[in-house]
Amino acid sequence: MTMFGSTSGSSHLRFGILCALSYLMVSWVVRFDMVRGTQIASLVYPFDTFSMYSTMPEAQSSHLLARDERGDVHSITSFRSFDCDAPIDSRASACGTRATIQYLDDDLVDYIQTHPGSGSSQVDIIRRTWMVFAGRPPRPSGDCVITACRVSR
Repeated sequence: MTMFGSTSGSSHLRFGILCALSYLMVSWVVRFDMVRGTQIASLVYPFDTFSMYSTMPEAQSSHLLARDERGDVHSITSFRSFDCDAPIDSRASACGTRATIQYLDDDLVDYIQTHPGSGSSQVDIIRRTWMVFAGRPPRPSGDCVITACRVSR
């Protein structure tokens, strides 16, 4: 009998602590920067430091949305088909300089491109930007139109 209980119990505790410390060490050692910069500076789960959520540049954030003719805003994924006036490239548009999490944009652009079809409703694909400050609610700072699409639900 030891101070921590049985010898077997303390061996399990030491083994658990060693595993946790090894995991943390390996997750930091295998880090590398990827194409999209410091927002995605990790390898893969479970060796992931989740650095893409560590900061938001310039105290602002933006997201791709669909704005209908009445001005109501909807998630891109709330529509099942898109027929757009122009190909969507969120980085090449006039909105491309706004703060964004690029892999989220890529997922939404991919969703639009893989759901072609005709539609009866008109929407604008927009980039909505919010100013984000600690201790205060986000404040919308503007919309930028990327392209117009006909959509269906």
